[in-house]
Amino acid sequence: MNQTLENFLCVFKCPVCLDPIRLGDEESTLCPVCRAKFESEKREICVDCGLPAPLCRCHGEFMPRDDNGRLVKLAFYRAGNRSAIDRLVLRMKHCLDGRAFDFAARQLAPGILSELAERGSEPSRAIVTYAPRSARSERRDGFDQGLELSLAISRVTGIRHETVLYRSKHSRMQKSLDPISRHRNAAEAFRTAKDTDLAGFDVILVDDVVTTGSTMNSCISLLKRARAGAVICVALAKTRTS
Repeated sequence: MNQTLENFLCVFKCPVCLDPIRLGDEESTLCPVCRAKFESEKREICVDCGLPAPLCRCHGEFMPRDDNGRLVKLAFYRAGNRSAIDRLVLRMKHCLDGRAFDFAARQLAPGILSELAERGSEPSRAIVTYAPRSARSERRDGFDQGLELSLAISRVTGIRHETVLYRSKHSRMQKSLDPISRHRNAAEAFRTAKDTDLAGFDVILVDDVVTTGSTMNSCISLLKRARAGAVICVALAKTRTS
């Protein structure tokens, strides 16, 4: 398409394929082709519980086996396979695309609110927070995708956002480590402020992708130590190796 004509006719680009979205279609966020792929990927069945990804609450390998380890997700993720969820995850890691974050938040909101209701809680008694990324990654991309996603979830659900967790100065990037090393690294990678007290609040804990669950496990431990009530873990996707 001629660039001048594209600029006139197209306001947004699909965050998955980056093709222009025609005027009138922008509310869908994704282009029709990517939206169909995305909806198809959401229907993938969990091999453990037999439910499609948005209904599956299976834990990561190192996450608690109780209710605090239940994971709200949209799809299963296989890095590098160029699926719609794979491309959306990459876009949100490396590009501060507000429409992509809002789209993901709208998709995740029903599962979050359902989990709150199931725990006997409600949005007014909850906060949204996130597992911060490494300082190196944040410097590289100029933002923290976990923070942006948690802020978007707060906007969509009306649940108050609060930064509770902080990254330790000398923590390593989880991405480069094997599963056992990830677990050991995550145990020392995060902290809370000394005066953090979450008594009376349930916590929505947000990350972009869960692989082994080591990050979530470490953060859950800190939140419970700060007297949080229920912890509801939320991610765009859970990594599947098969």
